[in-house]
Amino acid sequence: MRRPRAILLVGPLFSGKSLFVERLAVSLGASGTALAGFVQRGAFGADCRKIGYDLVGLATGAIRPLARRSEAGDGWLFEEAAFDAALGEIREGADLTVIDEVGHLELAGKGHAAAVDRALSSSAMVLIVVRDGLADEAKKWLSTRAEVTRIRFEPGRDADVTSEIRKSLAG
Repeated sequence: MRRPRAILLVGPLFSGKSLFVERLAVSLGASGTALAGFVQRGAFGADCRKIGYDLVGLATGAIRPLARRSEAGDGWLFEEAAFDAALGEIREGADLTVIDEVGHLELAGKGHAAAVDRALSSSAMVLIVVRDGLADEAKKWLSTRAEVTRIRFEPGRDADVTSEIRKSLAG
């Protein structure tokens, strides 16, 4: 049996990785790529300050709150139902499954870890977004279960990164 294939998209914190992946998904979907998974889109208040993240399903288009800043200002409050919804966005029959993003929770077996497991058990290529500071740990975590290709994301390199991802999908 062939090992699952994963692309680890690595880039700086707050560099636009999620926005890039969301635009990439639209482009790939328009060209006939069957998509599954989700992105975590920034949520902003009336004053244009980031208040949290929403989960956007790539197969369903559903948008739901995922995390909001704690009113005490000491971290994030997560909507546990959003993790279940994310798991529901992982579907068989996709060409590409997007997991945006793997962080401390997932590496500890929480958060979207079940979605990662389900995605890696499907036949789809899996694109996993991760920030620089967790890239080595995420690659080690994934390499035990999948063939991992690491692609570097930098703002302004959208065309190059898109080309690398398309080549990985074709191969």
